[in-house]
Amino acid sequence: MEILNDTERHHVPTDIVWSIGSWEENRIIEENRVGYADPDGDIWIEEIPDGEYPLVHWAYTFSATEGGGIKGSESARKWTSKTRVRVQDGLVDKGSVKTAVAEVLNQSGTWHVFVERLFLGEDGKTITAGLGS
Repeated sequence: MEILNDTERHHVPTDIVWSIGSWEENRIIEENRVGYADPDGDIWIEEIPDGEYPLVHWAYTFSATEGGGIKGSESARKWTSKTRVRVQDGLVDKGSVKTAVAEVLNQSGTWHVFVERLFLGEDGKTITAGLGS
């Protein structure tokens, strides 16, 4: 029995929540500058050169066990968006990120819709998003 990876789920860009920014007086100020870090020095958006990048997402498969528990796969599968994330003039285009995240979530069947961080891939040619639920 396959669970958590519901193949009937279909995310659209408006389902994706941008969660990068600062929280001031009970409101979120969204941030999309490359190199964005909080006052403690935690980097939320890495330095990413201007360009267009596919979004890569690594997802584990979860299955029910006979005893009623949940077992995760030992290795993650790589999913890549068709939509490219655009970075221009040092700003990340949030719309392209939301579209790319929706694509990889639909491919993988996972559910983490909060974009919490953005990283440049080790190859310098892809972007990975830190996603939360």
